[in-house]
Amino acid sequence: MRKILETLRLREQLGFNTRQIAEVIKASPTTVSDYLRRAEMAGIEYAVGVQMGHQWLEERLFPPKAPASVKRPQPNWAYIHTELKRKHVTLDLLWREYKQAHPDGLEYSSFCEKYKKWASKVDVSMRQHHAPADKLFVDYAGATIDVVDPEQAYRACVGILRHINTHGKEALEQACELAL
Repeated sequence: MRKILETLRLREQLGFNTRQIAEVIKASPTTVSDYLRRAEMAGIEYAVGVQMGHQWLEERLFPPKAPASVKRPQPNWAYIHTELKRKHVTLDLLWREYKQAHPDGLEYSSFCEKYKKWASKVDVSMRQHHAPADKLFVDYAGATIDVVDPEQAYRACVGILRHINTHGKEALEQACELAL
């Protein structure tokens, strides 16, 4: 528990990053991240940990594991699947929200594993038959960037465009101006 208190102190009072803390307490960065994540999820700060003591801190950060026979609350997989389609939403973010609502719920690895299993059963394929060079498929990749022309006071929002010839091996990436 001394390492956990030291981890919290280094982060809160000295502003050390994960790697710096790992060097000081002689632990792996993964372990430090785990300590910080557990403390964040439990809402525990360094001052509270010092006041309450090591035993209290251990009970809060490392609760006893639930027996395997206990049913854990299952997330709404359809909701999770829908949310993942939104920009900047990750499985980790959705798991954190789920874990806050259900502290005794699935751990991250089980959450990901069960979601992957659920998602594999969702049929998302659509067969399309094309004549060679009949169609061109276009995809905008990722977030957009702003391009500014100071001489003409012109500003454009640009996305990276990738088009693929379905029967050829060529792919072209270029900037394509989007309507503002």
